[in-house]
Amino acid sequence: MHSGSERVSTLIGFLAFFIIVAIRAQQWKFRRARCRSDNVPAPVDEHSFSMPPQPPYPVGYEDVADAWSKAIELAPEHYGPLLQAQGNCAELVNAVEHNKDIPDIAMIDTATLIRNHLAALVRSSERRVRGAKPEEKAAVIKEMVNFLLGFGNRAQTDIANAAKGMERQDAALRSHLASQLFG
Repeated sequence: MHSGSERVSTLIGFLAFFIIVAIRAQQWKFRRARCRSDNVPAPVDEHSFSMPPQPPYPVGYEDVADAWSKAIELAPEHYGPLLQAQGNCAELVNAVEHNKDIPDIAMIDTATLIRNHLAALVRSSERRVRGAKPEEKAAVIKEMVNFLLGFGNRAQTDIANAAKGMERQDAALRSHLASQLFG
């Protein structure tokens, strides 16, 4: 049998868990409301606003994921394009880190560039914005956004090029098999 103190401990544990979940849900609700007020493009369906699902970054890229969040905080007016660039970068990094095939060398280079420099760029921009005059802030933010969109464009290009390469490899394999099996 369970003693009374064990039941109380279990009850307290469940209560603490539900309180934490309720607090997190409230924080998410406020964050959603703040995104709407920060000139974020209106969702297509006003009844269901949510961020598009982004592929998570693999272990070792936490600073990159945090940097994207900070960049969106610094430049909320560029929310949509930054979110797209973030998704492209996450997709590329995941393809390089989790691909069973040998990834394309350009993808490896871009993943290395993302891992080594993206977070540093955002930290540097954040430092430069502190205490800067409004026109200087705008220039720093614009420069940061341009670089981040550059990361996203490069990732998107590398992914598209790798897909074309895979299509060529697949076509060569099918051609070889056809000649061996039916030819």
